[in-house]
Amino acid sequence: MSDVQETPDELQRLRDENATLAATLRKQQEAAWKAEALKQFGLAEPFADLVNGDSQEGILAAAKSIHERLEKQVQAAVEKSKPEVQRAAAREAYGSGAAGGGGRPVDTQHPLAEIERKLIDGAETTLKEREKYLLEGGTLMMKRALGYPDK
Repeated sequence: MSDVQETPDELQRLRDENATLAATLRKQQEAAWKAEALKQFGLAEPFADLVNGDSQEGILAAAKSIHERLEKQVQAAVEKSKPEVQRAAAREAYGSGAAGGGGRPVDTQHPLAEIERKLIDGAETTLKEREKYLLEGGTLMMKRALGYPDK
């Protein structure tokens, strides 16, 4: 009689195990579909938690929708910034206009560039920095600005 009572328990255990395995397989399948959708529609990747669906097609549709909405926003932002990008490129190539002061840009590779940038920006500099700048080739204009006499 004990064999008959164990059989329904064993059947129930197997059914439960089967249900668990089916749920795990479904989650893995959905994760694979989501990864494929995010690979195909890259702009949706930061919003992966919003990419959901009951099928592969549903998940792809959700990723595509997010991607297309973001693509429109990015395109609008690019179009809006084009004039500024063009002005920045011109400033980079030719320097600031005469009304902005003009002049040559500071060479950031030069050993004195950091000190010169501080002096131009009016940032606090140490006496040692100012002396180094002057002794190692500071410009006449900067020497005058710091109050050193012309020689």
